[in-house]
Amino acid sequence: MIGNGYVVVEGNVGILAALMLSGCMQATTYQRPPSLAQACDKAQLAKARYEKYAVADPFRRAIVDYHRKEMPGTIVVDSDNHYLYFVQDGGKAIRYA
Repeated sequence: MIGNGYVVVEGNVGILAALMLSGCMQATTYQRPPSLAQACDKAQLAKARYEKYAVADPFRRAIVDYHRKEMPGTIVVDSDNHYLYFVQDGGKAIRYA
């Protein structure tokens, strides 16, 4: 039955249509993700010994001259020398070991 711009379905057909359309509805709720670090993990990180050791100069992050054809923003891996370069503007790159 159609009246006043609305479609009115009578009987069991209306219930059946409502049940079918309810499967199309999606309810989303936001849940905060659980903390990645548990209490025991934080305790282990607090006892870390690597903080006491300095990194050798060849393996420290450094801004170096880089004159190759790669565009700024490119990441270049030099696997032979164990370096990673993040190419910057002006012929420079940030070198990571």
